[in-house]
Amino acid sequence: MRNLTASFILTASLLCSGVANAELARCEMADGKAVVTIGEAMVEYVIIEQANGCVVLGGKLYLAAGETGVAVYSLDGTNAVPLGIWSPGNGEVIRIDRAGSGLVAVLGRLEIVPLQIAADGTVGRTGLASYMEGAVAIRTDTAGGASEAEAPVAPPSEELPEQIIGEVIEVRPEVAVLNVGSDDGVQEGDRYELRSLRLKSQYNLASGKEEMLPSNEVTAVVEVTSVTDKRALVKLGRGDRAEVGELAVPTNSRLTGDRWFPGYERNLNRVQARISPFLGIDSLSGGMLTTALYDRTFDSPMRLEAGFSNIGFIFGRDFAAPFHANVVPSYDTDYFEVGLGLGYVYSASEWRRGLSFLQKVRLGTVDGLSLTVRNSFVYQRARVDPRSWDNLTQKPAVKGDPCEVSDYYDGTLEDEFDWEGIDGTISIPLTSRVTLITDWSYSNAGWFYGDVGIRTLVMGNGGQGTLIIPVTVGGVYVRDFSAAGNETYCDEASNSWQTFKEYEETDYGGPVVSIGLDYRWR
Repeated sequence: MRNLTASFILTASLLCSGVANAELARCEMADGKAVVTIGEAMVEYVIIEQANGCVVLGGKLYLAAGETGVAVYSLDGTNAVPLGIWSPGNGEVIRIDRAGSGLVAVLGRLEIVPLQIAADGTVGRTGLASYMEGAVAIRTDTAGGASEAEAPVAPPSEELPEQIIGEVIEVRPEVAVLNVGSDDGVQEGDRYELRSLRLKSQYNLASGKEEMLPSNEVTAVVEVTSVTDKRALVKLGRGDRAEVGELAVPTNSRLTGDRWFPGYERNLNRVQARISPFLGIDSLSGGMLTTALYDRTFDSPMRLEAGFSNIGFIFGRDFAAPFHANVVPSYDTDYFEVGLGLGYVYSASEWRRGLSFLQKVRLGTVDGLSLTVRNSFVYQRARVDPRSWDNLTQKPAVKGDPCEVSDYYDGTLEDEFDWEGIDGTISIPLTSRVTLITDWSYSNAGWFYGDVGIRTLVMGNGGQGTLIIPVTVGGVYVRDFSAAGNETYCDEASNSWQTFKEYEETDYGGPVVSIGLDYRWR
Protein backbone atom coordinates (compact mmCIF):
# COMPACT_ATOMS: atom_id res chain seq x y z
CA MET A 1 0.00 0.00 0.00
CA ARG A 2 2.85 2.40 0.85
CA ASN A 3 4.56 1.76 -2.48
CA LEU A 4 1.29 2.36 -4.31
CA THR A 5 0.74 5.65 -2.47
CA ALA A 6 4.32 6.70 -3.15
CA SER A 7 3.90 6.04 -6.86
CA PHE A 8 0.95 8.43 -6.99
CA ILE A 9 2.92 11.13 -5.19
CA LEU A 10 5.96 10.52 -7.37
CA THR A 11 3.85 10.96 -10.51
CA ALA A 12 2.67 14.32 -9.17
CA SER A 13 6.21 15.45 -8.32
CA LEU A 14 7.49 14.58 -11.80
CA LEU A 15 4.79 16.70 -13.41
CA CYS A 16 5.71 19.66 -11.25
CA SER A 17 9.38 19.29 -12.09
CA GLY A 18 9.23 18.64 -15.84
CA VAL A 19 11.08 15.96 -17.81
CA ALA A 20 14.54 15.04 -16.53
CA ASN A 21 17.54 15.45 -18.79
CA ALA A 22 18.07 12.15 -20.60
CA GLU A 23 21.84 12.71 -20.63
CA LEU A 24 22.10 12.55 -16.83
CA ALA A 25 23.39 9.44 -15.10
CA ARG A 26 20.94 6.71 -14.15
CA CYS A 27 21.06 5.01 -10.76
CA GLU A 28 19.48 1.84 -9.40
CA MET A 29 19.77 -0.05 -6.10
CA ALA A 30 20.80 -3.73 -6.30
CA ASP A 31 21.93 -5.96 -3.40
CA GLY A 32 22.93 -3.04 -1.18
CA LYS A 33 24.87 -1.35 -3.97
CA ALA A 34 24.18 1.77 -6.00
CA VAL A 35 24.56 0.86 -9.67
CA VAL A 36 25.32 4.00 -11.71
CA THR A 37 25.09 3.99 -15.51
CA ILE A 38 26.40 6.84 -17.68
CA GLY A 39 26.03 6.04 -21.36
CA GLU A 40 27.39 2.48 -21.68
CA ALA A 41 29.65 2.71 -18.60
CA MET A 42 28.41 1.08 -15.39
CA VAL A 43 29.95 1.49 -11.91
CA GLU A 44 28.86 -0.19 -8.66
CA TYR A 45 29.27 1.76 -5.40
CA VAL A 46 29.12 0.05 -2.01
CA ILE A 47 27.16 2.22 0.43
CA ILE A 48 26.54 2.17 4.18
CA GLU A 49 22.85 3.08 4.47
CA GLN A 50 19.90 0.87 3.56
CA ALA A 51 18.38 2.77 0.63
CA ASN A 52 15.05 2.66 -1.24
CA GLY A 53 16.35 4.49 -4.29
CA CYS A 54 19.11 6.71 -5.60
CA VAL A 55 19.85 9.63 -7.91
CA VAL A 56 23.16 10.85 -9.37
CA LEU A 57 23.31 14.60 -9.98
CA GLY A 58 26.27 16.95 -10.36
CA GLY A 59 28.84 14.28 -9.45
CA LYS A 60 27.01 13.45 -6.21
CA LEU A 61 25.05 10.35 -5.20
CA TYR A 62 21.77 10.97 -3.33
CA LEU A 63 20.07 8.07 -1.52
CA ALA A 64 16.51 7.69 -0.20
CA ALA A 65 17.60 6.16 3.10
CA GLY A 66 14.26 5.60 4.86
CA GLU A 67 14.07 7.01 8.38
CA THR A 68 17.69 8.15 8.11
CA GLY A 69 16.70 10.71 5.48
CA VAL A 70 18.60 11.65 2.32
CA ALA A 71 22.23 10.51 2.37
CA VAL A 72 24.71 12.36 0.14
CA TYR A 73 27.91 10.80 -1.25
CA SER A 74 30.69 12.32 -3.34
CA LEU A 75 31.70 10.03 -6.21
CA ASP A 76 35.46 9.61 -6.58
CA GLY A 77 36.24 7.06 -9.28
CA THR A 78 34.87 3.78 -7.95
CA ASN A 79 34.57 5.10 -4.37
CA ALA A 80 31.54 6.75 -2.76
CA VAL A 81 32.61 9.12 0.06
CA PRO A 82 29.87 10.15 2.59
CA LEU A 83 29.25 13.92 2.62
CA GLY A 84 26.26 14.28 4.94
CA ILE A 85 22.64 13.42 5.68
CA TRP A 86 19.44 15.47 5.51
CA SER A 87 16.77 14.25 7.93
CA PRO A 88 13.06 15.11 7.41
CA GLY A 89 12.59 15.15 11.19
CA ASN A 90 9.36 13.16 11.14
CA GLY A 91 8.78 10.65 8.39
CA GLU A 92 10.52 8.15 6.15
CA VAL A 93 12.09 9.00 2.79
CA ILE A 94 10.75 6.28 0.50
CA ARG A 95 11.75 7.74 -2.87
CA ILE A 96 14.02 10.38 -4.35
CA ASP A 97 13.88 11.75 -7.89
CA ARG A 98 15.12 14.57 -10.05
CA ALA A 99 12.89 17.64 -10.23
CA GLY A 100 14.19 19.45 -13.29
CA SER A 101 17.68 20.47 -12.14
CA GLY A 102 16.83 19.83 -8.47
CA LEU A 103 15.63 16.97 -6.27
CA VAL A 104 12.35 15.88 -4.74
CA ALA A 105 12.07 13.53 -1.75
CA VAL A 106 8.82 11.57 -1.27
CA LEU A 107 8.04 10.87 2.39
CA GLY A 108 6.02 7.99 3.79
CA ARG A 109 3.80 10.53 5.58
CA LEU A 110 2.46 11.57 2.16
CA GLU A 111 4.50 14.75 1.76
CA ILE A 112 6.51 15.94 -1.23
CA VAL A 113 9.64 17.77 -0.08
CA PRO A 114 11.73 19.75 -2.61
CA LEU A 115 15.43 19.83 -1.67
CA GLN A 116 17.81 22.75 -2.18
CA ILE A 117 21.32 21.70 -3.18
CA ALA A 118 24.17 23.68 -1.60
CA ALA A 119 27.52 24.43 -3.24
CA ASP A 120 29.20 21.46 -1.52
CA GLY A 121 26.49 19.08 -2.75
CA THR A 122 24.64 18.65 0.55
CA VAL A 123 20.90 19.27 0.62
CA GLY A 124 18.28 21.05 2.73
CA ARG A 125 14.56 21.61 2.52
CA THR A 126 13.16 24.42 0.36
CA GLY A 127 9.62 25.64 -0.35
CA LEU A 128 7.39 23.47 -2.53
CA ALA A 129 6.44 26.65 -4.37
CA SER A 130 9.86 26.51 -6.05
CA TYR A 131 8.62 23.75 -8.35
CA MET A 132 5.24 25.23 -9.27
CA GLU A 133 4.27 27.83 -11.87
CA GLY A 134 5.94 31.19 -11.45
CA ALA A 135 8.54 29.88 -8.96
CA VAL A 136 12.32 30.22 -8.67
CA ALA A 137 13.87 26.78 -9.26
CA ILE A 138 17.23 25.69 -7.79
CA ARG A 139 19.58 24.32 -10.43
CA THR A 140 22.97 22.66 -10.05
CA ASP A 141 25.87 23.00 -12.43
CA THR A 142 28.09 20.12 -13.49
CA ALA A 143 30.50 20.87 -10.66
CA GLY A 144 27.82 20.40 -8.05
CA GLY A 145 27.39 24.09 -7.23
CA ALA A 146 24.03 25.79 -6.99
CA SER A 147 22.55 28.70 -8.88
CA GLU A 148 19.09 30.23 -9.31
CA ALA A 149 17.17 30.40 -12.56
CA GLU A 150 13.77 31.88 -13.19
CA ALA A 151 11.16 29.32 -14.28
CA PRO A 152 8.43 30.35 -16.74
CA VAL A 153 5.87 32.53 -14.96
CA ALA A 154 2.11 32.16 -15.35
CA PRO A 155 0.45 34.89 -13.22
CA PRO A 156 -2.28 33.59 -10.87
CA SER A 157 -5.20 35.91 -11.58
CA GLU A 158 -3.95 39.45 -11.97
CA GLU A 159 -0.67 41.36 -11.76
CA LEU A 160 1.29 40.08 -8.74
CA PRO A 161 2.74 42.14 -5.91
CA GLU A 162 6.47 41.83 -5.31
CA GLN A 163 6.27 39.09 -2.63
CA ILE A 164 7.45 35.53 -3.11
CA ILE A 165 5.22 32.45 -3.15
CA GLY A 166 4.66 30.95 0.29
CA GLU A 167 3.20 27.82 1.87
CA VAL A 168 0.47 27.22 4.48
CA ILE A 169 2.17 25.74 7.55
CA GLU A 170 -0.65 25.88 10.10
CA VAL A 171 -4.45 26.12 10.01
CA ARG A 172 -6.65 27.18 12.92
CA PRO A 173 -10.33 28.18 13.06
CA GLU A 174 -10.70 31.37 11.00
CA VAL A 175 -6.95 31.86 10.33
CA ALA A 176 -3.97 30.25 8.58
CA VAL A 177 -0.21 30.82 8.98
CA LEU A 178 2.13 31.25 5.98
CA ASN A 179 5.89 30.59 5.99
CA VAL A 180 6.69 34.04 4.56
CA GLY A 181 6.97 37.34 6.41
CA SER A 182 8.28 40.88 6.35
CA ASP A 183 11.77 39.64 5.40
CA ASP A 184 10.17 38.46 2.13
CA GLY A 185 8.34 41.76 1.55
CA VAL A 186 4.97 40.71 2.99
CA GLN A 187 2.84 43.50 4.48
CA GLU A 188 -0.52 43.69 6.25
CA GLY A 189 -3.30 43.98 3.69
CA ASP A 190 -1.53 41.84 1.06
CA ARG A 191 -3.70 39.18 -0.58
CA TYR A 192 -2.86 35.58 -1.40
CA GLU A 193 -4.51 32.81 -3.38
CA LEU A 194 -4.40 29.49 -1.52
CA ARG A 195 -3.89 26.67 -4.05
CA SER A 196 -4.64 23.05 -3.23
CA LEU A 197 -2.04 20.32 -3.84
CA ARG A 198 -4.55 17.49 -3.36
CA LEU A 199 -3.97 14.83 -5.97
CA LYS A 200 -6.61 14.65 -8.68
CA SER A 201 -6.89 12.59 -11.87
CA GLN A 202 -5.86 14.89 -14.73
CA TYR A 203 -4.57 14.64 -18.28
CA ASN A 204 -0.76 14.98 -18.49
CA LEU A 205 0.19 16.55 -21.81
CA ALA A 206 3.79 15.31 -21.51
CA SER A 207 2.88 11.64 -21.03
CA GLY A 208 -0.42 11.69 -22.90
CA LYS A 209 -2.14 9.84 -20.02
CA GLU A 210 -4.51 10.47 -17.12
CA GLU A 211 -2.43 10.75 -13.95
CA MET A 212 -2.87 11.68 -10.30
CA LEU A 213 -1.58 15.26 -10.19
CA PRO A 214 -1.87 18.28 -7.85
CA SER A 215 -5.18 20.02 -8.60
CA ASN A 216 -3.82 23.59 -8.14
CA GLU A 217 -7.42 24.61 -7.34
CA VAL A 218 -7.85 28.03 -5.68
CA THR A 219 -9.55 27.28 -2.34
CA ALA A 220 -9.55 30.86 -1.02
CA VAL A 221 -8.35 34.40 -1.61
CA VAL A 222 -7.30 35.76 1.77
CA GLU A 223 -5.81 38.90 3.30
CA VAL A 224 -2.78 39.22 5.58
CA THR A 225 -3.80 40.59 8.99
CA SER A 226 -0.53 40.21 10.93
CA VAL A 227 3.14 39.86 9.96
CA THR A 228 6.43 38.92 11.66
CA ASP A 229 9.83 38.67 10.02
CA LYS A 230 9.31 35.01 9.01
CA ARG A 231 5.54 34.44 9.23
CA ALA A 232 2.24 35.93 8.03
CA LEU A 233 -1.26 35.42 9.44
CA VAL A 234 -4.18 35.44 6.99
CA LYS A 235 -7.88 35.70 7.81
CA LEU A 236 -10.16 32.94 6.45
CA GLY A 237 -13.53 34.30 5.38
CA ARG A 238 -16.90 32.54 5.48
CA GLY A 239 -16.60 29.42 3.36
CA ASP A 240 -12.84 29.75 2.74
CA ARG A 241 -10.84 26.48 2.89
CA ALA A 242 -7.17 25.96 3.76
CA GLU A 243 -4.91 22.95 4.37
CA VAL A 244 -1.34 22.61 5.55
CA GLY A 245 0.97 22.39 2.54
CA GLU A 246 -1.13 24.52 0.19
CA LEU A 247 0.65 27.16 -1.86
CA ALA A 248 0.08 30.85 -1.09
CA VAL A 249 0.40 32.87 -4.31
CA PRO A 250 0.31 36.72 -4.25
CA THR A 251 -2.74 38.17 -6.03
CA ASN A 252 -4.87 41.28 -6.39
CA SER A 253 -8.13 39.28 -6.78
CA ARG A 254 -11.12 40.08 -4.55
CA LEU A 255 -11.50 38.18 -1.28
CA THR A 256 -13.59 35.01 -1.48
CA GLY A 257 -15.23 35.05 1.98
CA ASP A 258 -18.88 35.67 1.04
CA ARG A 259 -21.71 36.45 3.45
CA TRP A 260 -24.57 35.67 1.01
CA PHE A 261 -23.19 32.70 -0.93
CA PRO A 262 -20.21 31.14 0.92
CA GLY A 263 -18.75 27.85 -0.31
CA TYR A 264 -18.89 24.57 1.61
CA GLU A 265 -16.00 22.15 2.16
CA ARG A 266 -15.86 18.73 0.58
CA ASN A 267 -15.06 15.65 2.71
CA LEU A 268 -16.60 17.41 5.71
CA ASN A 269 -18.58 15.73 8.50
CA ARG A 270 -21.44 17.60 10.11
CA VAL A 271 -23.87 16.93 12.95
CA GLN A 272 -27.00 18.98 13.63
CA ALA A 273 -29.21 18.71 16.70
CA ARG A 274 -32.13 20.69 18.13
CA ILE A 275 -34.26 20.42 21.24
CA SER A 276 -37.62 22.20 21.58
CA PRO A 277 -39.26 21.58 24.99
CA PHE A 278 -42.81 22.79 25.75
CA LEU A 279 -45.49 22.77 28.45
CA GLY A 280 -49.08 22.01 27.46
CA ILE A 281 -51.48 24.96 27.70
CA ASP A 282 -54.84 23.15 27.84
CA SER A 283 -53.74 20.17 29.92
CA LEU A 284 -51.18 19.17 32.47
CA SER A 285 -48.62 17.84 30.02
CA GLY A 286 -45.18 18.41 28.65
CA GLY A 287 -43.02 17.29 25.82
CA MET A 288 -40.50 18.27 23.21
CA LEU A 289 -39.65 17.98 19.55
CA THR A 290 -36.04 17.08 18.74
CA THR A 291 -33.85 16.71 15.65
CA ALA A 292 -30.61 14.72 15.24
CA LEU A 293 -28.98 14.58 11.78
CA TYR A 294 -25.55 13.65 10.42
CA ASP A 295 -24.31 14.46 6.93
CA ARG A 296 -21.06 14.23 4.98
CA THR A 297 -19.85 15.71 1.71
CA PHE A 298 -17.48 13.90 -0.65
CA ASP A 299 -14.91 14.77 -3.32
CA SER A 300 -17.64 14.19 -5.89
CA PRO A 301 -20.69 16.54 -5.78
CA MET A 302 -22.52 14.28 -3.35
CA ARG A 303 -23.87 14.59 0.19
CA LEU A 304 -25.23 11.80 2.41
CA GLU A 305 -27.65 12.70 5.20
CA ALA A 306 -29.03 10.33 7.85
CA GLY A 307 -30.82 10.58 11.18
CA PHE A 308 -34.07 11.70 12.77
CA SER A 309 -35.53 14.79 11.12
CA ASN A 310 -38.04 14.98 13.98
CA ILE A 311 -38.79 13.02 17.14
CA GLY A 312 -41.79 14.03 19.25
CA PHE A 313 -42.13 13.21 22.94
CA ILE A 314 -45.35 13.61 24.95
CA PHE A 315 -45.49 13.34 28.74
CA GLY A 316 -49.19 13.68 29.55
CA ARG A 317 -52.11 11.37 30.09
CA ASP A 318 -50.39 8.90 27.76
CA PHE A 319 -46.82 8.68 26.55
CA ALA A 320 -46.21 8.90 22.81
CA ALA A 321 -43.08 9.26 20.67
CA PRO A 322 -43.79 9.70 16.94
CA PHE A 323 -40.68 10.06 14.77
CA HIS A 324 -39.39 10.24 11.21
CA ALA A 325 -36.02 8.57 10.46
CA ASN A 326 -34.44 8.84 7.02
CA VAL A 327 -31.35 8.35 4.83
CA VAL A 328 -31.01 10.78 1.90
CA PRO A 329 -28.20 10.70 -0.70
CA SER A 330 -28.21 13.86 -2.82
CA TYR A 331 -26.47 15.66 -5.64
CA ASP A 332 -24.87 18.58 -3.84
CA THR A 333 -23.14 21.76 -5.04
CA ASP A 334 -22.42 25.09 -3.35
CA TYR A 335 -25.59 26.60 -4.82
CA PHE A 336 -28.19 23.83 -4.88
CA GLU A 337 -28.91 20.29 -3.70
CA VAL A 338 -31.39 17.66 -4.92
CA GLY A 339 -31.87 14.32 -3.15
CA LEU A 340 -34.20 11.33 -2.91
CA GLY A 341 -34.14 9.01 0.10
CA LEU A 342 -35.91 6.40 2.19
CA GLY A 343 -37.07 6.40 5.77
CA TYR A 344 -39.61 5.20 8.28
CA VAL A 345 -42.46 7.12 9.91
CA TYR A 346 -43.80 5.94 13.25
CA SER A 347 -46.95 7.04 15.06
CA ALA A 348 -49.02 5.74 17.97
CA SER A 349 -51.72 5.04 15.38
CA GLU A 350 -51.18 2.03 13.15
CA TRP A 351 -52.85 4.02 10.36
CA ARG A 352 -49.99 6.53 10.33
CA ARG A 353 -46.77 4.57 10.17
CA GLY A 354 -44.80 2.90 7.42
CA LEU A 355 -42.00 3.17 4.86
CA SER A 356 -41.45 6.73 3.65
CA PHE A 357 -40.00 8.27 0.50
CA LEU A 358 -38.39 11.65 0.98
CA GLN A 359 -37.49 14.40 -1.50
CA LYS A 360 -34.95 17.06 -0.53
CA VAL A 361 -34.30 20.32 -2.39
CA ARG A 362 -32.00 23.18 -1.40
CA LEU A 363 -31.81 26.41 -3.38
CA GLY A 364 -28.90 28.60 -2.28
CA THR A 365 -25.87 27.86 -0.10
CA VAL A 366 -25.75 25.90 3.16
CA ASP A 367 -24.47 28.86 5.22
CA GLY A 368 -25.86 31.71 3.12
CA LEU A 369 -29.16 32.72 1.57
CA SER A 370 -31.15 29.53 1.04
CA LEU A 371 -34.46 27.69 1.02
CA THR A 372 -34.45 24.01 2.01
CA VAL A 373 -37.54 21.78 1.68
CA ARG A 374 -38.03 18.11 2.60
CA ASN A 375 -41.27 16.58 1.31
CA SER A 376 -42.22 12.99 2.13
CA PHE A 377 -44.78 10.31 1.26
CA VAL A 378 -45.59 7.19 3.25
CA TYR A 379 -46.72 3.70 2.28
CA GLN A 380 -49.18 2.80 5.03
CA ARG A 381 -52.53 1.22 5.90
CA ALA A 382 -55.54 3.10 4.58
CA ARG A 383 -56.96 5.41 7.20
CA VAL A 384 -60.57 4.14 7.22
CA ASP A 385 -63.15 5.70 9.51
CA PRO A 386 -66.25 3.45 9.95
CA ARG A 387 -68.37 6.54 10.62
CA SER A 388 -67.77 7.81 7.06
CA TRP A 389 -70.07 5.25 5.41
CA ASP A 390 -71.77 6.40 2.25
CA ASN A 391 -75.46 5.91 1.37
CA LEU A 392 -76.36 4.61 4.83
CA THR A 393 -80.04 3.46 4.56
CA GLN A 394 -80.55 1.60 7.81
CA LYS A 395 -79.21 1.50 11.33
CA PRO A 396 -76.25 -0.92 11.70
CA ALA A 397 -77.29 -4.30 13.00
CA VAL A 398 -75.68 -6.01 15.96
CA LYS A 399 -72.54 -8.03 15.42
CA GLY A 400 -73.23 -11.40 13.82
CA ASP A 401 -76.31 -10.37 11.85
CA PRO A 402 -75.96 -10.47 8.07
CA CYS A 403 -75.45 -7.14 6.32
CA GLU A 404 -76.01 -5.85 2.81
CA VAL A 405 -72.80 -4.59 1.24
CA SER A 406 -74.65 -2.36 -1.18
CA ASP A 407 -76.14 -0.41 1.71
CA TYR A 408 -72.94 0.17 3.65
CA TYR A 409 -69.41 1.42 3.14
CA ASP A 410 -66.84 -1.37 2.70
CA GLY A 411 -64.34 -0.75 5.52
CA THR A 412 -61.75 -3.29 4.36
CA LEU A 413 -58.22 -2.09 5.17
CA GLU A 414 -55.72 -1.72 2.34
CA ASP A 415 -52.19 -0.34 1.97
CA GLU A 416 -51.80 2.99 0.17
CA PHE A 417 -49.42 5.84 -0.63
CA ASP A 418 -50.23 9.04 1.18
CA TRP A 419 -48.61 12.41 1.71
CA GLU A 420 -46.76 12.25 5.03
CA GLY A 421 -45.53 15.77 5.69
CA ILE A 422 -43.18 18.63 4.86
CA ASP A 423 -40.25 20.46 6.47
CA GLY A 424 -38.96 23.84 5.34
CA THR A 425 -36.15 26.19 6.37
CA ILE A 426 -35.37 29.72 5.14
CA SER A 427 -31.98 31.28 5.94
CA ILE A 428 -31.13 34.97 5.42
CA PRO A 429 -27.62 36.19 6.43
CA LEU A 430 -27.67 39.36 8.54
CA THR A 431 -23.92 39.65 9.14
CA SER A 432 -20.88 37.47 8.44
CA ARG A 433 -21.63 35.58 11.69
CA VAL A 434 -25.39 35.88 12.26
CA THR A 435 -28.16 34.41 10.07
CA LEU A 436 -31.92 34.89 10.40
CA ILE A 437 -33.73 31.52 10.16
CA THR A 438 -37.28 30.23 10.23
CA ASP A 439 -38.23 26.52 10.40
CA TRP A 440 -41.58 24.85 9.73
CA SER A 441 -42.53 21.19 10.02
CA TYR A 442 -45.77 19.23 9.66
CA SER A 443 -46.30 15.45 9.81
CA ASN A 444 -49.35 13.22 9.69
CA ALA A 445 -47.54 11.11 12.28
CA GLY A 446 -48.51 13.77 14.77
CA TRP A 447 -46.67 17.10 15.02
CA PHE A 448 -46.61 20.69 13.82
CA TYR A 449 -43.75 23.08 14.51
CA GLY A 450 -42.90 26.65 13.54
CA ASP A 451 -40.27 29.11 14.75
CA VAL A 452 -38.10 32.11 13.92
CA GLY A 453 -34.71 33.05 15.34
CA ILE A 454 -31.01 33.46 14.63
CA ARG A 455 -28.10 31.13 13.93
CA THR A 456 -24.77 32.40 15.28
CA LEU A 457 -21.33 31.35 14.01
CA VAL A 458 -19.53 30.84 17.33
CA MET A 459 -16.30 29.27 16.04
CA GLY A 460 -14.68 28.59 12.68
CA ASN A 461 -15.48 29.86 9.19
CA GLY A 462 -17.85 27.16 7.94
CA GLY A 463 -15.32 24.35 7.55
CA GLN A 464 -13.22 22.22 9.91
CA GLY A 465 -13.84 23.10 13.58
CA THR A 466 -16.96 25.21 12.92
CA LEU A 467 -19.58 25.52 15.67
CA ILE A 468 -22.93 27.21 14.98
CA ILE A 469 -25.63 27.73 17.63
CA PRO A 470 -29.25 28.32 16.51
CA VAL A 471 -31.73 29.84 19.02
CA THR A 472 -35.39 30.30 18.06
CA VAL A 473 -38.87 30.98 19.51
CA GLY A 474 -42.11 29.59 18.17
CA GLY A 475 -44.86 27.09 18.81
CA VAL A 476 -45.27 23.32 18.72
CA TYR A 477 -47.97 20.74 19.15
CA VAL A 478 -47.64 16.97 19.23
CA ARG A 479 -50.63 14.68 18.68
CA ASP A 480 -51.33 11.48 20.59
CA PHE A 481 -53.50 8.71 19.17
CA SER A 482 -55.10 6.47 21.82
CA ALA A 483 -57.48 3.54 21.28
CA ALA A 484 -61.08 4.61 22.03
CA GLY A 485 -62.91 1.38 21.29
CA ASN A 486 -64.19 -0.66 18.37
CA GLU A 487 -66.59 0.16 15.56
CA THR A 488 -68.26 -2.26 13.14
CA TYR A 489 -68.20 -2.38 9.39
CA CYS A 490 -69.57 -4.66 6.71
CA ASP A 491 -66.96 -7.04 5.37
CA GLU A 492 -67.51 -7.59 1.64
CA ALA A 493 -65.88 -11.04 1.58
CA SER A 494 -68.02 -12.58 4.31
CA ASN A 495 -71.05 -10.26 4.01
CA SER A 496 -70.99 -9.91 7.79
CA TRP A 497 -70.20 -7.28 10.42
CA GLN A 498 -66.59 -6.99 11.60
CA THR A 499 -64.99 -4.93 14.35
CA PHE A 500 -62.68 -2.01 13.62
CA LYS A 501 -60.35 -0.25 16.11
CA GLU A 502 -61.08 3.45 16.51
CA TYR A 503 -58.52 6.01 17.73
CA GLU A 504 -59.07 9.14 19.75
CA GLU A 505 -56.83 12.12 19.01
CA THR A 506 -55.44 14.36 21.76
CA ASP A 507 -53.27 17.40 21.04
CA TYR A 508 -50.56 18.74 23.35
CA GLY A 509 -48.46 21.84 22.82
CA GLY A 510 -47.74 25.48 23.36
CA PRO A 511 -45.06 28.14 22.88
CA VAL A 512 -41.48 26.95 22.74
CA VAL A 513 -37.91 28.23 22.91
CA SER A 514 -35.48 26.03 20.94
CA ILE A 515 -31.72 25.70 21.02
CA GLY A 516 -29.45 23.55 18.90
CA LEU A 517 -25.97 23.07 17.49
CA ASP A 518 -24.27 22.58 14.14
CA TYR A 519 -20.71 21.21 14.41
CA ARG A 520 -18.33 20.24 11.58
CA TRP A 521 -15.09 18.28 11.41
CA ARG A 522 -12.90 16.30 9.04
